[in-house]
Amino acid sequence: MPTLGSVVHSFTAYVAISADTVETGSLFRGRSLPVNQISHRREYQKNAGDDYIVRYIELVPKSAPNAPRERPLKIATNHFDFDSEFRRFVERFPEADQPQTRANHSRAGGRS
Repeated sequence: MPTLGSVVHSFTAYVAISADTVETGSLFRGRSLPVNQISHRREYQKNAGDDYIVRYIELVPKSAPNAPRERPLKIATNHFDFDSEFRRFVERFPEADQPQTRANHSRAGGRS
C-alpha cells in the first residue's frame, strides 16, 4: 500500500525530455542529465513494503576518468503513464547488462 508521501509525490512528480536533456523532479526538487552524457540504462524493481512494488528506470551517466562519479537519474515508473515515445527514447540506451562495446558497434554499422 502506498504511503501518503508517495501519493503526494505521484501528483507533483514530472519527467521532461527535450532534444538535449532529461529532467525529473517533484514540487521541491529536480535533477537533469544531458542526453549526450547518458551511458546506459538500468530497469529494476524494489519492494517498498506491504506488497507494494516500485519499478525504476535509471539513466546512468558516462563517467570520466579521475572525475567524481555523478549519480544516475532515477525515475520511479509507477508514478507515470508513459507513452510509446518515452519507451522508444529510453530504449535508445543499452541495458546495463549489455556490454557497452557491443552497443557501440551496432550503432557504428552492425559489427560485433
